[in-house]
Amino acid sequence: MRLPATDNHMHLDPERGVGTEAVLRFAKKGGSAVFIVVKPRSGVPSGDTLIENNLNTLRLSERAQRESGVRCYTVLGVHPVEVHRMVSAMGAEKAVEHALRATEHAAEQVEQGSACALGEYGYPHYPVEPEVIEACDRVLLHAFELARDAGCAVQLHTPAMDEELRQRILSIAEQAGVSVSKLVKHFSPPEFSSIASAGLVPSVIATKKNIRRAVEAGSSFMMESDYIDELSRPGAVVSPEAVPKVTAALLSTGELSEELAWRIHVEVPEKTYGVEVAP
Repeated sequence: MRLPATDNHMHLDPERGVGTEAVLRFAKKGGSAVFIVVKPRSGVPSGDTLIENNLNTLRLSERAQRESGVRCYTVLGVHPVEVHRMVSAMGAEKAVEHALRATEHAAEQVEQGSACALGEYGYPHYPVEPEVIEACDRVLLHAFELARDAGCAVQLHTPAMDEELRQRILSIAEQAGVSVSKLVKHFSPPEFSSIASAGLVPSVIATKKNIRRAVEAGSSFMMESDYIDELSRPGAVVSPEAVPKVTAALLSTGELSEELAWRIHVEVPEKTYGVEVAP
């Protein structure tokens, strides 16, 4: 049987990028499963536009699966950059109100089986005012509470995760009563031992250099492209073919064993998300 290749984090943007063609490219290189994450739109969102964006992402994911034969799972929610934009435009209270409404809608899609997880939640990856951090705290807490009730995972978007940030997230998770084993650190550094030791699930960008280093750090991680799908930024963060290509390359050199590849691409995502990813 062909070894699987699972991309934990890919965006699709048919307006600014290639849309479902990205998943076809992934499939042609041996990709077998992908988690398609809602992509923030430009401008200041509202509860209505956030919900519309989630629904559009569901439709894109369904289309990508029909066209490619790849298992496509959808991750819905409110990006912390969108929280920042709303706080700046309408104040923290109104921003949180809009974000919570959209988060509840995303959780409903998970409960109905249309989506599999919530994401991306957390904090902007650049410096922001304290009121933005506090708003993100409130949104993250509710996302964790809804994930607890739905029994689903949450993909996290954060700056570099130092000890202070780890403790902040772990404290909110404890308050919400969600299992940290369901919290996925998207764009994890390849030296992820401090993240894994906190119980979070690392997801590492698929470059040969990163995965070589990740293998040295441990075996409980996932791989992702974080493909942004914008023609103005081709191949950013890495191409949609990156996960299967890097996996095949490292298997061919013996730097990645079949057993470890199976763990990365099947065992860890299936345990984390509770879905089937094996081809």
